[in-house]
Amino acid sequence: MGRPVRAERRLRGAGAVDGRSRRTPAQPGPQCACPGRPHDPAAPGPAFLGDPCEPRRARRRPRGYRRPPVRLRHCRRRRRDPCQRGRRRGISGVCRSGLEDAVEQARKKDVIRETDAEAIRLARTLVRSARFGALAVLDPNDGSPQASRVAVATDLDGTPLILVSALSGHTAGLVADPRCSLLLGEPGKGDPLAHPRISISCRAERLERGSAGQARAERRYLNRHPKAKLYVGFPDFAFFRLDPQKASLNGGFGKAYALTRADLITDSPATAGLVGTEQSAIVHMNEDHRDAVDVYARAFAGVRSEGWYVIGLDADGVDIARGDEARRIFFPQPLSSAAELRTALVELAKAGRAVLAASE
Repeated sequence: MGRPVRAERRLRGAGAVDGRSRRTPAQPGPQCACPGRPHDPAAPGPAFLGDPCEPRRARRRPRGYRRPPVRLRHCRRRRRDPCQRGRRRGISGVCRSGLEDAVEQARKKDVIRETDAEAIRLARTLVRSARFGALAVLDPNDGSPQASRVAVATDLDGTPLILVSALSGHTAGLVADPRCSLLLGEPGKGDPLAHPRISISCRAERLERGSAGQARAERRYLNRHPKAKLYVGFPDFAFFRLDPQKASLNGGFGKAYALTRADLITDSPATAGLVGTEQSAIVHMNEDHRDAVDVYARAFAGVRSEGWYVIGLDADGVDIARGDEARRIFFPQPLSSAAELRTALVELAKAGRAVLAASE
């Protein structure tokens, strides 16, 4: 009885011919099995491959054979593209690097935190307590960015103030293009990138000599930088207000915030009233209540030293200094009028003494 037709077809598909196993090379015959091709045992090809007309599955490679390396071509050949696995292709067809993919993933993932009261207080603390910063302007000659260090103070509403000479390059840049950027935040010990800093996009406004704004800016600037009295009256020096437009706050690793102008500027009805009473209150506190200022520093600024003095008062709080150090202390509640300043200072001293007594 003959074999079933299905089994015979299966054997033929596996390479068996006339009962011979597919592992047994087929004997070359007078006529090749390939239609339309005569049998040529001397056809070119590696000797270990046997008959080139033999079915491909019947060929065997010797032990220890290694496939020759495949030459990689441009990534237009999808099968041989080394960048296809685990990467995406750009619009131009050029493979993207791992860094570009990481940047794209970071853009898709929103790393900016929602602005809260803590972030606003940190930003205002950095601005109010800054003594110097990095100012970046556009060079009027070729438009390239130019950065330099400047001494910084703040106006009553928190707007940064700078005093610069007309001979400096950044002054020419501010006059030609008022757009600028101010980086504030003094690094401490250890990794400088671990400390908070803020980058503010500003528009510079020059204060005309003899105006009320220039007189107020000069007074507040000299309270913070007393040594500037040596050159503040030079004709080539001028004050600029750097009006904030927006800001980027980095409070440390994983603490990034996008701030608006309202987050930085103190908008209070008490600001106008403090214009005429701030300096007299500063003199009174420094001459008659230096002990209260030391209480502010030890209770709310976390310092143990003495000899602190007031350098600024505004609707949000008090700026104190000792030598080259500066600290910012906030009132429990912002002032609604200038008449509340005395009461706020007295209550702040009482609260500070209570904090110190509880910690002993």
